[in-house]
Amino acid sequence: KDVSRHNSDTTGEDCNRSEGKVLILATVHDTFQAPSKKRMFWVSFPDMETTAAFRREVCLDNPADLPISCEYLDRDSVDIIDRSGRIATYLIRYLGTGDIMGYLWNVKTAIGELPFSWAPLFCDKFLHT
Repeated sequence: KDVSRHNSDTTGEDCNRSEGKVLILATVHDTFQAPSKKRMFWVSFPDMETTAAFRREVCLDNPADLPISCEYLDRDSVDIIDRSGRIATYLIRYLGTGDIMGYLWNVKTAIGELPFSWAPLFCDKFLHT
């Protein structure tokens, strides 16, 4: 059999036939050295034009020093994260991410499953105030 005949073999059970099937093989390779040290910066801009200029002139200026990632958040997102994430951050800082945080998460879930109309959002509203 030649290759094209073999690739369009229509004999046998449906699950074993090869017509119309594509096989893709992929490998992942590191394309650059891992950084020797990492830093995180929070930078704020008044408008998208300034953000684009910063990205072009600072983040993408030097190919040897490209950032691993850049995240863009609008002001509302930053305010919500700042307000509601503050308690969670302190809890993780002082209690760690072990059994106590798992227990607190289970308590939050249990409260959210109570048969009251306010129950699903109670903990989230409490954390946002």
